[in-house]
Amino acid sequence: MKKPVLALMVSAIAFGGMLSTAQADTTTVTGGTVNFVGQVVDAACSVSADSVDQTVTLGQVRASKLTEAGMVANQKEDFTIKLEDCDTQTSQNAAVIFNGQQDANQPGSLANTAGAG
Repeated sequence: MKKPVLALMVSAIAFGGMLSTAQADTTTVTGGTVNFVGQVVDAACSVSADSVDQTVTLGQVRASKLTEAGMVANQKEDFTIKLEDCDTQTSQNAAVIFNGQQDANQPGSLANTAGAG
């Protein structure tokens, strides 16, 4: 009866030693970089990730359709800016402001950028 108990104790000590050896070995791998990017803001809402950095393609309008200042091409292109994490007050009254260079001849309008052709 003493032999099985002794064998069990020797096995437990040997196995425990193997575990502590396995846990003591540390492997360090180099060659990679992890970047963390974020901001802490005090804002009423945030723009959803799927609405950030959009490009709205307006297409082409023939110059002959815009012969005078203030004329419009009657082209419309729908797009969505999705807001999230809004407080309850803001979600009812949210508005969007577009910033850019103002047209010198048409106050309140954004200036056009000359294209090729």
